[in-house]
Amino acid sequence: MITYDCLQLFIIAYDFGYDVVDEDDLMIVYNYLRLLMTLLMIAYDCLRLLTIAYDCLRLLTIAYDCL
Repeated sequence: MITYDCLQLFIIAYDFGYDVVDEDDLMIVYNYLRLLMTLLMIAYDCLRLLTIAYDCLRLLTIAYDCL
């Protein structure tokens, strides 16, 4: 929501004139979006590792039951 609100504010400012928004502000938003995407990718990788660990535990319990 924060990213969406920031982008909406920049769109409104751009509609009133480009002088309101300078390149530094756009770079701040761009860097914030890159950081957000990096954090989402890290969270996605952690979830993938958890599912792999869960599958390994399931295989171990199946192997233990077979003994």
